[in-house]
Amino acid sequence: MTVLFIIGTCILVGLVWLLVASIDRYSYMCYKYKFFSWSNFILIFFSNLSLAFGYKWYTNAQVEGGDLLNGEILIFLGAAGLLCIIYQNFKYTSFSLGLFGSFVQMVVFAMLSVFFFIAILFVIALLFETKPVYNINND
Repeated sequence: MTVLFIIGTCILVGLVWLLVASIDRYSYMCYKYKFFSWSNFILIFFSNLSLAFGYKWYTNAQVEGGDLLNGEILIFLGAAGLLCIIYQNFKYTSFSLGLFGSFVQMVVFAMLSVFFFIAILFVIALLFETKPVYNINND
């Protein structure tokens, strides 16, 4: 069963790769615009990060009776970044390609953002030479 899962995952990743490549090739051929660029990924990454931390901050502030405005501002900034990308996609392509490309772009880049964030945390841990802490006096 594990082998089937690995094969299925590889096939799914390959199909997503083909979809992304075909969307990017078509949009560049017709409109000279690329949906999947590093600048779009970085903006979507920080927008998703802002949305996630803003939501967490907002819900913690609700539970603790704190200031809700900080979370609301982060959520607003994240939504504004995503809306800027969507507006740019519609501005440089047709309506149908902008709609479909924006949907695929948000889904693919959201998943890549999670892996990118974990990789950043891993690199930071390696750079700071994080070592495990052992408790000797365990009474």
